Amino acid sequence: MRCGSKFIVGKPLIVSYLKTDAAYRDIDLHPEVAEYLRVFICGKDGLLFKTRNGTPHLHNNIEERWLTERLKAMQLDEPGMGWHAFRRSRNTWLRGRSCQEDIKNFWMGHKPRAMSELYSHLFEEVELRLAESAQVGVGFDIPAYIAPSCSKGSVLSDVQVNT
Repeated sequence: MRCGSKFIVGKPLIVSYLKTDAAYRDIDLHPEVAEYLRVFICGKDGLLFKTRNGTPHLHNNIEERWLTERLKAMQLDEPGMGWHAFRRSRNTWLRGRSCQEDIKNFWMGHKPRAMSELYSHLFEEVELRLAESAQVGVGFDIPAYIAPSCSKGSVLSDVQVNT
């Protein structure tokens, strides 16, 4: 089931539909990240990341209470260094690893600019995208995550993890 959230009187409400078709997307993960998430998801139901009240986290609250504090500690807090910094960092990482431009644009959500990009359909080649994901790496250390023992087939039925 695809779910989203919206606000009713200042409180997030979980709904069983997405706001737009663009909200549903394929996300290609490095095999180590996929396994980390597989272990994290195991045995969970409902929201994977929720507040103490069981509601979805609000991105502005996370930015104000968590991200900004860490950016300041690293002396990186500048105007515009919010969540978009992750996109800039990922784009830089992918370019530095000579990621195929069409696949990078697909991952970044960029529209084709040149005619050759418009004609290319590499984004439809899932196996190629997964191979590219494994080749370029993640750009950060994946922390150790210890969870109850789970089989590879025990992830939520609504989540498909391709490795």
